[in-house]
Amino acid sequence: MLKFVIRRLTFSIPVLIGILLVTFTLARAIPGDPCLAVLGERATEDICEAFFRRNGLDQPAPVQLLIYMRNFLQGDLGDSLRFHRPVMELLVDRLPTTVELGFFALLFAISVGVPIGVLSAYRHKSALDVGTMIGANIGVSMPVFWLGLMLAYLFAVLLKDSPFALPPSQSKRQLSWPPPRRQRQRRPQRRRRRRRAHPRAAPSSPRPGATACRWSTSSSSTSRAP
Repeated sequence: MLKFVIRRLTFSIPVLIGILLVTFTLARAIPGDPCLAVLGERATEDICEAFFRRNGLDQPAPVQLLIYMRNFLQGDLGDSLRFHRPVMELLVDRLPTTVELGFFALLFAISVGVPIGVLSAYRHKSALDVGTMIGANIGVSMPVFWLGLMLAYLFAVLLKDSPFALPPSQSKRQLSWPPPRRQRQRRPQRRRRRRRAHPRAAPSSPRPGATACRWSTSSSSTSRAP
């Protein structure tokens, strides 16, 4: 048993190196500037030069590959472009949920799958055998990504308030799904007092010649008086 484990681990080393080479090659073959992809609008010439120098992107490709493998062996997988956090922290946050899910899946497979398989073999070509084969074929033919999404929707959304609900995957940042709707806070509307415009009589400017007419009228009236 120990020799089998050592042999498997030994064979996994070339596979791991091949995955690193393919990932490194694909990342360098993607068109675009990595500085603009990471920093976005904040990217300037000086900032991009410092970014290339800090990440070793100004070095030749073989040197970049050595830096990439050294960081991988040290556990430095870089920062996430979406969450702006180290990738290793995100993996550590999700590791307990992954281990718990794998343990219960293995427990379910052993406690349910093995007895059903034994009964199906004991009662060959019976209704139980046929039903088991149909269920197994349906389960195998389902795409894994689709089945995973449906199970996540079942245990995280439909069974959210039940004992079968899955715990949040992040310990520091607990996210709920579906996200709660943001309720807009209604500000108290102040009653605006309408100012009634009181029409004010504009001061009438005397017309030219009005003073002279008045003076002539008054003088004529005084002259006519006895």
